[in-house]
Formats: sequence, C-alpha cells, structure tokens
Amino acid sequence: MPFELFNVWSAKPDWILDTPDLRITGTTTSPTLPGPSPLHVTYADRPKGLVTNSQLVVRRLDVARVRIEGAVEIDGRMITLTLDEPLVT
Repeated sequence: MPFELFNVWSAKPDWILDTPDLRITGTTTSPTLPGPSPLHVTYADRPKGLVTNSQLVVRRLDVARVRIEGAVEIDGRMITLTLDEPLVT
C-alpha cells in the first residue's frame, strides 16, 4: 500500500495513494516533505466516482514512510483517512 510521489522537484508533484479499498491520484506542492503538505485529489480510480471534496495532508514520518490524514468525498461518500504508508519516489 505505498504512497508514490513523482516529479519530486517540480512545482506541483504528482502522487498516487493505492490501498486495498482506495486508489486516488492528484498533485501536491513543492517541497512536499517534511510537510504537512496539502494533497489535491484529481481522480478516484477505486472506488470510481467524482471527487467533490478533499482535505488531505501528507507528513514525513521517516526517510521511507509518510502519514496521510484527512478526508476525501467521492460521489457523496466521505472517506476519512489516517494512514502510515511506505514512500516510493
């Protein structure tokens, strides 16, 4: 269940959070870590649906782990998250 962070040196790096029940993607600000940095959700692949609201942040826990906290609303269903995930760059 990694948190993948791409194009780390760009002004708006892309990211993917992939868990067994949730796969969402978006952009964030640079520098993203150590955070807290806002995660802007642009697409939900699992569950599929329209993202209407999100308030997610990412924080560095150590060199290879991050914590993602907040909530994302997909098709009227609010999903609250507090996840410690491996970081992949």
